Amino acid sequence: MYHQKRGIITITLPIPDGGDIRFDADFVNAKVPLLLGLNTLDAYRLLANTRTNTFEHPNWSMPFDRQRGHLWIRWPIEVL
Repeated sequence: MYHQKRGIITITLPIPDGGDIRFDADFVNAKVPLLLGLNTLDAYRLLANTRTNTFEHPNWSMPFDRQRGHLWIRWPIEVL
């Protein structure tokens, strides 16, 4: 099913080294999680390690959860 794009939002994801990752995401009228594209992973040199359930960067790593067949990032509570 195709959902018409309603706009673009910029997402800021805090990372363990104290910095952040910023990327643009299409905003659609659908109940779907935020999806990270392979282009975003490549741009920030991230590897999704499905054995350790972590996103790995040369300088840090960040855990993710698996839910409903997808990788989920738990946002730090201080960001919400």
